Amino acid sequence: MEYGTWIALAPTGASMAIYLVVMTAFCVVMLRRKRRPRAEPTRAPLVTVFKPLAGLDDGLDDNLESFAKLDYLAYEVLLGVASLHDPAAAVARRFVERHPRLAARLVVTDADAAVNPKVAQLIGLDRHARGDVVVISDSNVRVKPDYLWTLVGELLEPNVGLATTLFVGTGEDCK
Repeated sequence: MEYGTWIALAPTGASMAIYLVVMTAFCVVMLRRKRRPRAEPTRAPLVTVFKPLAGLDDGLDDNLESFAKLDYLAYEVLLGVASLHDPAAAVARRFVERHPRLAARLVVTDADAAVNPKVAQLIGLDRHARGDVVVISDSNVRVKPDYLWTLVGELLEPNVGLATTLFVGTGEDCK
């Protein structure tokens, strides 16, 4: 390999090495944190879940259904669509009708509220939110019953103001 090629590849190699070191350190910290016993949250603030919807994602109905099975005490689910003509609106409407005891609402948002369509939906959903905690969950996310307890438990830790969860996509039909 020529000297010029080595010079060109050196920054890429250095960047990859730094990335690996940072990711290794992150994994070590997260593994140690997982082992630490966590106390159950002592209070359950009202949580508002934002579900911005656009089109029919694979498994949308099952994804929404998982939010009806949460074991959290006080939460609402706001399902946002930019138009009632969006096919996701019919799925969201059926979800709300199937769960009359769940504080779930279909919200038609203003597509012109922001340049980015998802941000426009989040702005519209925020206008209807009642919760002390807001969770943003894409339409392709399916959760386990303890999902909100896990997030709220993190947020109740001292000096924590923002939490996120890792997710893995499955079943996407990429035609």
